[in-house]
Amino acid sequence: MSGWDGWRKWGAVLAGLGLIAALDVATSRDGEALAGYAPADAVSADPPAGTPVVGLVASDCAQLAEPAPRDAALSEAQVEDMVRRAVALAGGLSGRIAPDARRVALKVNIVEPRPRGSGVITDVRVVRALIEIVHEVAPQARIAIVEGPGDWVLPDSPPAELGPHVERVDGLAAAGYRELLDDPDLAGAGLEYVDLNFDTVTEVEVPGGGSAQDRWKLPVTVLESDFVISVPVLKIHSAIGMTNAMKNFIGIAPGMVYGWWKALGYPPHSGNPGIPHADEILAETITDLTTLSGVDFAVVDAITCMERAKSDGYGGRPVRVNAVLAGADVVAVDAISAQVIGLNPFDLEYLTLATRRGLGQCDPARIAVAGDDLAAVYTRLEKYRADEGRGHYGQGCRTWLLKGPFPHRRDAPDAEFIDVRHPGALPGQNGWSAGVYFGDDKIDLDRYFDDPANCAVYAYTELTVPRDQTAELWVGSDDGMSLWLNGERVYAHRGRRRHRLPNERLTVPLRAGTSALLVRADQARGRFDFSVNICEPEEDERYDGSRVAGLRFHPPAAAPSGPASSPSDQL
Repeated sequence: MSGWDGWRKWGAVLAGLGLIAALDVATSRDGEALAGYAPADAVSADPPAGTPVVGLVASDCAQLAEPAPRDAALSEAQVEDMVRRAVALAGGLSGRIAPDARRVALKVNIVEPRPRGSGVITDVRVVRALIEIVHEVAPQARIAIVEGPGDWVLPDSPPAELGPHVERVDGLAAAGYRELLDDPDLAGAGLEYVDLNFDTVTEVEVPGGGSAQDRWKLPVTVLESDFVISVPVLKIHSAIGMTNAMKNFIGIAPGMVYGWWKALGYPPHSGNPGIPHADEILAETITDLTTLSGVDFAVVDAITCMERAKSDGYGGRPVRVNAVLAGADVVAVDAISAQVIGLNPFDLEYLTLATRRGLGQCDPARIAVAGDDLAAVYTRLEKYRADEGRGHYGQGCRTWLLKGPFPHRRDAPDAEFIDVRHPGALPGQNGWSAGVYFGDDKIDLDRYFDDPANCAVYAYTELTVPRDQTAELWVGSDDGMSLWLNGERVYAHRGRRRHRLPNERLTVPLRAGTSALLVRADQARGRFDFSVNICEPEEDERYDGSRVAGLRFHPPAAAPSGPASSPSDQL
């Protein structure tokens, strides 16, 4: 299906989302409790109409023909059984692939010439099983394995100016895909490999405008396929937290347009732009490319995952998880995949951005998991190094009501300009703005208010949590900052500093239900921003910085009797 059709499809999916209950307890690889991380099992409880379903199957599932321990090496037959069950639990492909479909594209991850089981690339056994399923459902369709690797090209590829890091090597043979392409048992599937780096391209526009840019040059093999399946390997990623079904579409950006690596532009040193790939905009790029891909389904290889980084070349370490996930909502598949490895989906900017754009659902409370209990499959992976990029800061509150600026009073520098216990914060009322969404964790008041000076601004939001608990408040600012929780001041900083994510971490009690969060940000001159997140207490720095499970930031309703905040407000 085309990118245009995909956009309409995901809008329809989001419109029909319902709410399902969440279980409360899960257990980590280290035996630690994990609260609020296991959505309802769709096998035992039918989800409301419109709720996305994610199939989840671990190797020790009792319904498999040959269950195996979670740390066991798996045979090809065992992997196939897991893939078939996960796809079936997610609703299957029959009825999704049109009877007259001519081409089905499987977007795999073979970014590096590595063997299966390395945790770096998609396990060829998962792809083989999926090819067989697709061929059974749509025997008339040709199946294309597609990828645009950034680190290698085939020896017989067309001439190109490649960077010194790019190898001319048979990455298909290294990954086991050459054997797959030559398998006579799959000959009837019309199987082919298409290197998207050299594919014919066409320029397309993101419906409604792009998040990173409005127009992209993309390969026709993806754009003109009748059905597109993302087949990633689940890994930790230093810039965005996790790489999986959505991040996989970075690989559709053709090298002959955007370069090797994709951010360099082609030809090298020509001035032609690469894809927007800086940490600050990578989530937006992922969202644009996923939108245009027209993705219809995802099957996740979580057999061997990678913790710490996306590859051992960057300090990553393989971890056997022995699971497969599948679903028609690629955002939901990524959200549940994140939970499998111990991440909070609300800490992954590209997932919340995709949900805001209508691509799918990232809220686990609105996703049904079919098959194995997520609590039993949960395997916490180490995050990337805390001294890289943004550190372990997840995603703070980004939607605020604002009031001000108020000029500083020299005669009473500590005086408040509003009643901090009863701020009367309602969207568009009592001097407060409507909800303002900021696209970064540093809430840039300098830009929003056009370079104010010697002033104070108040920012208000509300948060809802499922249970009483202790949490960590992660706060930062470049000037003075005060914060009140339910009218009680819990934090204050005077004077200037370099804004970090975070500057300080402190313990605060949270009570079940909805609480009021009020910030005062002070400005002298120059930069004017602040940041707030509320995280799970965590003494082990390998895992810290995850937003409290089940916590939702959201602006208040328009009036005390008005409607509740929409799901998109809670991101």
